[in-house]
Order: sequence, then C-alpha cells, then structure tokens
Amino acid sequence: MATARAIRASEPEAIIIAPACSSICLGFIRELARMHALDEMDAVSVHPYRASPPETVSGDYWMLRRLLEACGLHGRPKEW
Repeated sequence: MATARAIRASEPEAIIIAPACSSICLGFIRELARMHALDEMDAVSVHPYRASPPETVSGDYWMLRRLLEACGLHGRPKEW
C-alpha cells in the first residue's frame, strides 16, 4: 500500500495494476482485500500458470470475479 501511495503522490494519473500473482491465488488476493490494499489499485492482474490444460482457467477466473465482487470491487470503467 505504501508503494501505491508513493506512486500516486508522484504521479497522480498513474495506473496501478497489481499484484501480478504467478497463479490465481485467491487466498492471497482475499488477504490483500482484507488489508484494503486492493483499494489502492486500478486493476488486478494474475498470471494463470498451471500444470493442467489452459482451458481449466475459466473456473478460476469465475472465482476471482466472485471474490472481487464480494469485496465490493466491481468492475469500474476506466478511461486509459
């Protein structure tokens, strides 16, 4: 959160996309939401690396979307 705030202080128009997890780690993202760290971000980024076929990612994306919605982080239109 301190990093995002420092970025905003020096560049108010910056677009902050994070945490760029190397998987869709719902527990980690849930903890970020609990700490209100996601409030500092403009978008959430994940890298859905997996040992299973790529098509299996759709369920994980669905769970991620439900988690973000449950945290009150509905998709917000951005003009980038």
